[in-house]
Amino acid sequence: MRNYMDKLSDLDFAIFYDDEIPLPLFEFHVTIGKERYEINIHQQPLDQNGEIRNSQKKHAYRSGKILYDSDGKVKKLIEEKLEYGKLNLQETCVSLVSQLKWRWIIHATNAVRRGETEAAHLLVNTGLERAIQLLFLLNEEDIPHHKWMPKELRKIGVSEEILLKIKNIILVRDYEDSEAVRRILELWELCETIEKMATQKYRITDFNEEWFRQDRARQRTRNTIYDKLESEIIEMLIEKREFIHWDWHEIRWFINLNLLKSKEDFFEALQIDSTGIGKELCERLLKFIPITT
Repeated sequence: MRNYMDKLSDLDFAIFYDDEIPLPLFEFHVTIGKERYEINIHQQPLDQNGEIRNSQKKHAYRSGKILYDSDGKVKKLIEEKLEYGKLNLQETCVSLVSQLKWRWIIHATNAVRRGETEAAHLLVNTGLERAIQLLFLLNEEDIPHHKWMPKELRKIGVSEEILLKIKNIILVRDYEDSEAVRRILELWELCETIEKMATQKYRITDFNEEWFRQDRARQRTRNTIYDKLESEIIEMLIEKREFIHWDWHEIRWFINLNLLKSKEDFFEALQIDSTGIGKELCERLLKFIPITT
């Protein structure tokens, strides 16, 4: 149950259970007077491990209120799930900062040049959403649902100057090219401010360079990790006189599906996926490519 409520709020409850069989789903509407209210009761097992990856769900749990917890297990579980992985957070910020200007501002500018004004406005809208997400992440806060974003931006102490800039970008006065250009320039200024904040926090001067560095699967040369792995596997198949019997696209699909980077990854995936989506392919490969190769 969220700490903030008014007469327009829906009710979201989470029930944690330790039985083998959960209760039926409870999602329904009730009418009180002339108003209809939504009630959602979500269920989770108490022994469920792992971090909550959905940021909106994280925000709901972090800002919610525990109504009943007789032995403290629910509180402990939520605290464990809400722990931040600092490295993960930095990688997400670097990725978003490196994309801001290119994906949203430059593409929006090009849309105006092509006469696609509506597309330009849509790109600015998406760019603004990413910028707002970064404001939360740089403050090490969960990204809330859109309906709570303005309230939460104030709550985490975002400056009035930035909040005014966001308001000006949200505003669309007309569909003239000049209005799209105004919004693009406003977004550019906001991105500049956010990039400075990220630089100060992470001591990074070139976010594009850092993005390439931290993404191990990304190569700026033609001879990529994928190319090397592909060549090594082809050599093994030729060595065993099996290459002619294979559709290479099938193996390429398997490499891409599992995001493989080395022969070791390839062999490990063959064993793990031998009962999964690539079961038949794995069984055929394991017959003539021993794991010790």
